[in-house]
Amino acid sequence: MRNLVIVVAVCVAEMSAASADVGALARQGESQTALESDERSKADGETRPRARGGQQVEQTSGGFRAIEMRGRVFVRNTVERDDWQQRLEIASARLSLRYEHRKRGIRGEVDAEFAEGQGEIRDAYVRLELDRDLLEGIGIGRLRIQAGRFKRPISAVSLTSRWDLPGVERGLLNDLALANEFSGEADEIQLGGRATGIQLEWRNRELPASPRLAVGIFRSAVHEQIADSSRAIAGNRRPLTWREGFPEDIFARLSLRPTGPIRLGVSLGWLRQLGIAGTRSSFRHGWIGGADAVVNWKVDREWRVRLWLEGFVGDNPLHLGSELTAEGTFRAIRTIAALRRRLGKLYLEPHLSAQVFDAGAEAVDAGFSQLSGGMNLGRGNRWRVQGIVDHIWADDAFLGIEGTRFIAQLGALF
Repeated sequence: MRNLVIVVAVCVAEMSAASADVGALARQGESQTALESDERSKADGETRPRARGGQQVEQTSGGFRAIEMRGRVFVRNTVERDDWQQRLEIASARLSLRYEHRKRGIRGEVDAEFAEGQGEIRDAYVRLELDRDLLEGIGIGRLRIQAGRFKRPISAVSLTSRWDLPGVERGLLNDLALANEFSGEADEIQLGGRATGIQLEWRNRELPASPRLAVGIFRSAVHEQIADSSRAIAGNRRPLTWREGFPEDIFARLSLRPTGPIRLGVSLGWLRQLGIAGTRSSFRHGWIGGADAVVNWKVDREWRVRLWLEGFVGDNPLHLGSELTAEGTFRAIRTIAALRRRLGKLYLEPHLSAQVFDAGAEAVDAGFSQLSGGMNLGRGNRWRVQGIVDHIWADDAFLGIEGTRFIAQLGALF
């Protein structure tokens, strides 16, 4: 934590020194950088809120260089209906630092989360864009290589920033962590999330529907599940090697924009799993596939419709039953709908979301449904107040997660 604070302080000092020579040229570069950022968000289906923090732009011999610091805070109060317990917490306290050299096609970003006093690196990556002029000149489009810790390309909802989603959470499809007695690493439904990896991305806006393809190799959660296993089996914690099959996860995602407000995507993942919790000898390969659609339709100056719809199917990754085995083919559906009404500089946004999961296991009933709805009041990318009612129905395999919650949240960007 101390080292992270020192790094941030040094970056702030560099930003202050750069600001003395910026002037009108900086403002021009900042506008261009912001426009590029907006174009990326609209084209990718992966949205991030425009920064409220400080951004310093300077011209070098190689082109414009930008250093940007931004952050966000979510303060949440939750009341559980079953026992009427109240919980006030800092749901998120995020600080981000980004460096970008547009001419050289280099970008680096570090995001740190400090919620409830626990420092954690969320994103830390370097992205290199290959020679844009050369590739576009021969009709290939654009190629990027990204390495570090970042989001796996599989779900439109997962790739969208929490600030841009109308709800306070993405729901159990992203947040479920099913603990078991034989592994210190909880089971998750791998519909997004972050992992260490390397990714190649191609896109070409000159082609119909502006296709974008991302293929990445990511560190598999199986390594931690084996390393933290409590099963007393000889050699059970021995690391996986390539002799036993490729030990990492592979994700691929193709997205298209057939019309301006609609973005479609299909995803495929080849995952590493354990058939029995914490048991190295049950190592196997699984798969997951999904399709999604995102609609961001500006009806007129006052009204905007936002919609996310996605479905998934794949090998069940959750260890269930008395034997803690992962079996069956899971199915999942998620939808989020919101209607935003502009009120001068403010907006009002009612929204509703639903998701259903069925593990498909034969030995035990394992599924859940989640329904939530609420209202947002906010001002652009500055602040917003949210009120939400959320209810979860769950089978016995997910004991302790069923119930109703009333949530109030205040969020701000800076």
